[in-house]
Amino acid sequence: MSENKCLDKTVFYRQVVAANVKRLRQEKKIAQKELAKRSHVGVATISNLERALYNPDLGVLLSIADVLGVSLLDLFVSDEEFLQNNVVNSQLVPELVSQELVRFIETQILTFSPEKLKFLCEQVRLLSRCNIADI
Repeated sequence: MSENKCLDKTVFYRQVVAANVKRLRQEKKIAQKELAKRSHVGVATISNLERALYNPDLGVLLSIADVLGVSLLDLFVSDEEFLQNNVVNSQLVPELVSQELVRFIETQILTFSPEKLKFLCEQVRLLSRCNIADI
């Protein structure tokens, strides 16, 4: 994969996550400061994330998703209107999103400390107890 395609996908995911975090936060009427406090990250992190200036690690995304009451995957979902309006010159087709998301998660997991791996395992255990219709 060329470096430009990789960069395009990184920008795409940053834009999707940024739009979703901001939309979900506003729908739940949570201020950036409150989201930062409850997810244990800095306000600047939330601000930069919502402006697509920050590539958060998986632990940050899990924490934010938890506070917003959504699954991690919900932060990566984009609709056709988003693709048309916000992703300019992207080579990414919607059918590849899930494959790319799995690769992204695998890459992130390889960088985890033992503490982050333990946290992730706890989250997966909790999710595995849920009825799939509840997710």
